[in-house]
Amino acid sequence: MLAAAVGYDANRVADSRYQELDRICQTNPARCLPRLPGGEYTDAELESRYQDVKRMDRRATFGLVGAELGVGAALALFLLDLRHAGREPPDIPYKPPALEVGPSRSGGMELRLQLRR
Repeated sequence: MLAAAVGYDANRVADSRYQELDRICQTNPARCLPRLPGGEYTDAELESRYQDVKRMDRRATFGLVGAELGVGAALALFLLDLRHAGREPPDIPYKPPALEVGPSRSGGMELRLQLRR
């Protein structure tokens, strides 16, 4: 669940930052048009913003894929557990250790743990 929340939040942040970058380019197209041969912006601030968007997109992808893998694992374990449907699990007796709290001989409190076999 946490992975899905992280992925969703990262996706929202990436979308918001991309919209900011798009607004800058719509307001001042001359600032965005010059590009390097690899497609990078020549404006260092715009390139930094774009790299930030790409980093947040990767984080969103990892979060959402992680959440999907978690759901898939939970489903697989659920299906594996169905093999035992209708049968009672073996009875394994459990005898917890005795833990007692009470007054001590010196007038304070005493905690006693009794281990059984």
